[in-house]
Amino acid sequence: VVVIAAVAIYLGVRSQLRGEVDDSLRERAALVGRVADDRPFGMPPDGRFPAPPPERFGGAEGSAQIVLPSGDVLRGLGGGEAVPVSRRTRQVARGEGPSESFADTEVAGTHLRVLTRALSGGGAIQLARPLEEVDRQLDKVLLVLLVVGAAGVALGAALAAVVARTALAPIGS
Repeated sequence: VVVIAAVAIYLGVRSQLRGEVDDSLRERAALVGRVADDRPFGMPPDGRFPAPPPERFGGAEGSAQIVLPSGDVLRGLGGGEAVPVSRRTRQVARGEGPSESFADTEVAGTHLRVLTRALSGGGAIQLARPLEEVDRQLDKVLLVLLVVGAAGVALGAALAAVVARTALAPIGS
């Protein structure tokens, strides 16, 4: 029971944290998408995207790139590493299949959550956000659950031994 409860708690916390990341990516995609939809293939007015914050892949703000229907990628200056363009991303950019998809990937040792959303004028916006914070929190939750779970199992075993000894005392006499 302790193990089942620990797994359920871990999965619930994981789902909640990742849901918050997905919601923030959706909000950012809506904001960036409104600007990008006004330009051919999402091109900003000056032909460049603003540089992301100095953290890898823009930190909590994430990083953005436009994927053209051809599969070519438009990125900002100083944007660091590019997010890989998968087959599913190309499909979204060509208007085939779903208009939005999420994926996890790792680029240069950084665990990323990636949202790809179709643009009304063609192409797709791809937003990536590092999951380092989420992974750290999940590691802490897992550690706490392991310690509490082990303590619960040990306490249960100790109580079972006391009850068994008490119940079997009349037989031992």
